[in-house]
Amino acid sequence: MSYENPWLYNNEIVESNVLDDYLGFVYNITNLIDNRQYIGKKLIKRTKTKQVKGRKKRTLVESDWKEYYGSNKEL
Repeated sequence: MSYENPWLYNNEIVESNVLDDYLGFVYNITNLIDNRQYIGKKLIKRTKTKQVKGRKKRTLVESDWKEYYGSNKEL
């Protein structure tokens, strides 16, 4: 494992190479104090556009999913 605070699935660490065949995942964050839940989605790869010989070229690059832990600030 090459990153801090890894994502878990069924209490097992999700490794990067397992996700190669997937576009993204849906996650559920639960506040253990008041049981509020947040459901979100995260793409594993994103489209990056760069200029090549005067034309725009799109490529797939890995997103920030390893450092991402949800957009809900309260949870």
